[in-house]
Amino acid sequence: MTAPADGEGYVWAYDPLHRARSPYPFQAAAFRAFAAAIQCPVLIVSGGPTGFHPLDEDERVGAFRTREIAVIDDAGHMMHWTRPERLAALIVAFFAR
Repeated sequence: MTAPADGEGYVWAYDPLHRARSPYPFQAAAFRAFAAAIQCPVLIVSGGPTGFHPLDEDERVGAFRTREIAVIDDAGHMMHWTRPERLAALIVAFFAR
């Protein structure tokens, strides 16, 4: 998102709260328990090697009982901006099954 910059050009606009840390830290064990309780198929889309990959990614992904993994190479973390058509096609195909 952008905002006008002093009459010429644009600058990135952002919500300052987006930079704030959450008062509730991520709890990996709680996430894995939550993921394991999901009974429907889950689509997990990776943005390729440039995307966000936590050290325990395999454990997090493995916690979902029924999962389908798709990779959009070089899409990165913001794949809905960088490769929106490819992401949309994956989602539509997933829900069509």
